[in-house]
Amino acid sequence: MFDDGDCCISNNSGTLRAFAMHAVVGTTQILTWSSTNNGVSWSGPTVICNLPAAALIKGIGSGGNNDVFYLYDVSGGETIGYNLFSGGLWSITFTWTGGLAGAYGTGLCVLYDGQYHVIWSDGYALYLAVMSIAGSWTKLQSIAPAAS
Repeated sequence: MFDDGDCCISNNSGTLRAFAMHAVVGTTQILTWSSTNNGVSWSGPTVICNLPAAALIKGIGSGGNNDVFYLYDVSGGETIGYNLFSGGLWSITFTWTGGLAGAYGTGLCVLYDGQYHVIWSDGYALYLAVMSIAGSWTKLQSIAPAAS
């Protein structure tokens, strides 16, 4: 069911959300389960989005602000997609506006402190992009350049 094993969990003001990728014929889904009693019981899964079948997830993370970010395959490399939860519904899939996120992406994590700090690897170096709550990406920098 969960082809590449990528998953994460976050605490969203008391609601735990677990996320995973699910490959089905013709699509790759991002799924979520939620718990409002500290993980004693869970509801779901809920399909957050459907990506193209070839869009294998290389990393998934959540900043705990009713969000999920993921690094996934696109033609020519990887990109970052994200969805936000508001009013009881998940948003459409938004994508990073900074072009490709590398050719061989592996791993992604997110910190939220009023803005989103998204860190990922292209298999050689670590990168950081900062996104405002309004969705504008303000910074891209290499935080751990490739070692020789």
